[in-house]
Amino acid sequence: MMNLEGLKTWGGLAGASLEEANVVVAGIPYDGSAVYRKGAALAPGRIRGLSPVMPPVNEDGRTLDGLKVHDLGDIDAGPDIETGWSTIADTLASIPAEALLTVLGGDHCTAIGTLAAQARRHGDISVLWVDAHPDLCDFSRGGKWTCGCAMRRGLEVSGIGPARVVIVGGRDYDPEELEFIRSRGMQLVSAHTLATADGAARQVADAQAAGGEDLGHPRDVLG
Repeated sequence: MMNLEGLKTWGGLAGASLEEANVVVAGIPYDGSAVYRKGAALAPGRIRGLSPVMPPVNEDGRTLDGLKVHDLGDIDAGPDIETGWSTIADTLASIPAEALLTVLGGDHCTAIGTLAAQARRHGDISVLWVDAHPDLCDFSRGGKWTCGCAMRRGLEVSGIGPARVVIVGGRDYDPEELEFIRSRGMQLVSAHTLATADGAARQVADAQAAGGEDLGHPRDVLG
């Protein structure tokens, strides 16, 4: 066991009020949509518990002193994400838009409420979905609110246009997902493409040109 005695969560940066925070962290301990192994519901607590290990220094060697972090705690999605996503969305949408929101899941369907909230906080946003699976099925593994449907439901409830979504790292698809991607002008950067640096940069540059200066420089997105 790691000895964390005397260390504070989030590198000692937490404790700011919601109104003054630069960064807001929230957890969604839910895995009721997982169709294989459960356990993702434990992640928010585990991440918080391990956060003292990381010192408040970024990868460039700059200290993060002065960064104000507010931990909102965990949001209860209830027993079913089909009804619980709106509670998540309402809670997260109330966070000031100036703060950087970081949400700890939970299975993939916790993204449904998060996307709905972010669309309300920031308007016409773009989405970078980094996953081996697009999660764009209308019905998957026994239901319409399972992890294979997470992005599909998220786009529906948030109103985010599919053409503003870039899927990165895809390598496993249902045929209906590929049809959805092609028919709605979505950008797919496959895992195979990512294995070739030039191909990845070209694909993300195309995504920038198509939808989003919001997506940043390819190196920022993929590096």
